[in-house]
Amino acid sequence: MGTKQEQTSGDKDAPLQDSASIADVSVEVATVDHTLRMLRRMYRKSRRRPKGLKRLLAYVLNIPHITVIVTAVMFVLVVIIWTMLWVFVIRRESYSGAYFAGMFRVANVEFIPEYRQAESREFVSMATKVQHVVSSVYKTSSVARLYKQAVISDLSNNDQGGVLVHFWMLFIVPRIKSAAMSEEIIEAILRNSVHTSLQNRSSVGYLLGLPVDMDSILVNVVQRSDYTSNTGDSQCVDKLYANLPGVSVPLNVYSSWGGVKCHMKLTSVPGSLIRLTVSSFLIEPTDCVYDALVVYDALLPMRGRILHSLCEPVSSSFSIVSTSNVMLLSFRMSDNKSFKGHFEAIAEEKCMSQIETQSGGQIYSPFYPSLLPPQCSCIWTFKAKSRTTLNMFIILSFSFF
Repeated sequence: MGTKQEQTSGDKDAPLQDSASIADVSVEVATVDHTLRMLRRMYRKSRRRPKGLKRLLAYVLNIPHITVIVTAVMFVLVVIIWTMLWVFVIRRESYSGAYFAGMFRVANVEFIPEYRQAESREFVSMATKVQHVVSSVYKTSSVARLYKQAVISDLSNNDQGGVLVHFWMLFIVPRIKSAAMSEEIIEAILRNSVHTSLQNRSSVGYLLGLPVDMDSILVNVVQRSDYTSNTGDSQCVDKLYANLPGVSVPLNVYSSWGGVKCHMKLTSVPGSLIRLTVSSFLIEPTDCVYDALVVYDALLPMRGRILHSLCEPVSSSFSIVSTSNVMLLSFRMSDNKSFKGHFEAIAEEKCMSQIETQSGGQIYSPFYPSLLPPQCSCIWTFKAKSRTTLNMFIILSFSFF
């Protein structure tokens, strides 16, 4: 009984549940046009609100923002242009390079043949030592802020022994102080740095431990073109060596299209001098503006060591003698010019002598027919031999002077 009543009540509730579920369902009918309008609306919203880079560009390209950005870019460009003008124009005009060439003798040091080769280990070691000493002197001097660098160019020797050092120096000087950078001041700084002993009474002192002959110190101001033409920018820097006295070494220089600026460094055996013979020099006379040959009594173009200058063509040969075993030839020739000659090592001659004569004779200057070297002093003493008691006189006549 109980079972039948439960089933009957269950059957009665079933239609009620079905009617409740059907009433909760809502039906929406959408047409195709309505769907398309919804899609277009969503597409327009996505375009109105760009994302990422597009959104940033849209923000940047706004008119107020463009004005700010253009102003900032113009300011940066003005700063860059002004900086470049200062570095490459104004600063270069307010500062200039002061170039000097110098030399001194390092005493108590034995010269070895490897010093003639700038690529040798011995040359690099000695040059580095001397360069450090020179730099230390000027870096602690009154011109320390203006000093830039020192470069050791050559190492040679002479009859006095030791090592003769040729070097360059560069200073960066404001134009308002360029007059203060004279060669006398630069040489005085180096000379005053050499400490000598009163007990020794010699010209050799010590430059930061380096034995230096004070009498050999010489510093000359040079042009920038002299420095660049003797270093990396030169068209030719030749080094020639005469190892046997009396043996001629030929010298031939030709200038093709565009001209040439050439330097020849001549060296001979220690204890000898160099005789340069000029056979021909085919140039146009221009007062040494375009064509010239300058002969130096050193290995650097130092004004205080000029032996001879040629500014006109040479047709008949002549010779020049150095005061030591080094010589520098500096050529400057325009198109289609030439030089021919040779050099040799010769022995040094002394001209202090006493001449006794009875009937007459001839005397010649040292190294005749070569030009007399600078600072060459000669003394001749003449004595007439008399066989009678009559007074005799000596008459001198010069055929060439």
